[in-house]
Amino acid sequence: MSCYVVARRHIDFLVSALIEHQITPPNMDPDHLGRLLWRENERSFTSRYGGRYPEDIPDGIGDYTHTSYPVPDVYVTEVQVACYSYQSCEHSGWTGSTAYHYVSALRTKLIATIREKYPTYKIGDSEPDNLHTVPEQRVIGGGWGINDD
Repeated sequence: MSCYVVARRHIDFLVSALIEHQITPPNMDPDHLGRLLWRENERSFTSRYGGRYPEDIPDGIGDYTHTSYPVPDVYVTEVQVACYSYQSCEHSGWTGSTAYHYVSALRTKLIATIREKYPTYKIGDSEPDNLHTVPEQRVIGGGWGINDD
């Protein structure tokens, strides 16, 4: 299994999705939430690689400030949440972390919505047949992960 530290824009996206889907407390500071998520991802990377590759850890994790990101269709959002979870699970404290709690709650909500919106879709398939006909669909980052480019 490999691991990387996700980009700042990916954290922006996750924070925006958590807020939009009302997963976090309404008074939670989005900057604090972003730092929490990014540090958890960094913890996973550091655990996985034992402190090697410090050059792959982006600057600014501790002073992250949130920039709002448009949250697209639930399917695309679920893929990005799955990506973050995959990149952040490489340490023993992951399932007890606040980040895990938030992204798991978001995934549960998204999957329920996907099942309603795309009744013939089975979780794990490549994508729903009618995904690109959904009006609110926005293409982001080409699939797995969101880059800062």
